[in-house]
Amino acid sequence: MSEPLLPLWLRLVAIVALAAITVLHLGHLRRGARSDRVWHGGHLVMALGMIGMLLPRGAGAPPALLGEVVFAICAAGSAAIGVARLRRYRPSLPWFAAAAGHAGMVCMFALPRPGFELLVWVLALCSGLTALGWATGRLPAGGGAVAGSGAAVHVVAVRVSLAVMALAMAYLLVAMQLAMPAGHTMPGM
Repeated sequence: MSEPLLPLWLRLVAIVALAAITVLHLGHLRRGARSDRVWHGGHLVMALGMIGMLLPRGAGAPPALLGEVVFAICAAGSAAIGVARLRRYRPSLPWFAAAAGHAGMVCMFALPRPGFELLVWVLALCSGLTALGWATGRLPAGGGAVAGSGAAVHVVAVRVSLAVMALAMAYLLVAMQLAMPAGHTMPGM
C-alpha cells in the first residue's frame, strides 16, 4: 500500500510548478481588489494543498479531515460568490471553476472512500475542461476574477498557471481513482 502514484522525478516537476503557481498567486493576493484577493487566495490554498500531497509521506500534507473541511469551505464559498456574481450579471464562470477545483481537493483528501467514484471522474473531467478553458482563453479573464491581475502579461501568467494547476488536479484525481483497487497510496497521504 505504500507505492506512490507518481515517480519521484514527476513529483519534483509538479512540486516546482505548483510552487511557482503559489508565488504568482501570492503576488496577486497582495495587490488585488477584495474579490481578486479571495479568488487568488483560493488558488494559493489549492496549490499548497497539492504540494503537501506530493511531498514524501507525512512531510507536508495536513490531516485528511482538516483538508476536507478547508476545501469544502473553499468550494462552498467559491460557488456562493459565483452565484452572487451571476445575479449581478458579472462573469462568474471562473468562480464556478474554482469551486469545482476545491471540490476535487475535497475528494483527494477524502479518498479512498466508497461511493465517490462517479464524483471523482466528473471532477477529473471538469478539471480537464477547465485546463482547456484557461489555455484557450475560453474562460473569461475579466470581470473581477482575473481583471485585477494587471497587464496582459500577468493575465497570460495567471491563465497558464491555472491551466497547469487544473491539469495537475485532473491527473491526480484520475491516478488516485485508478490506483485505489491496486492498493496504491497518494504520496504524503
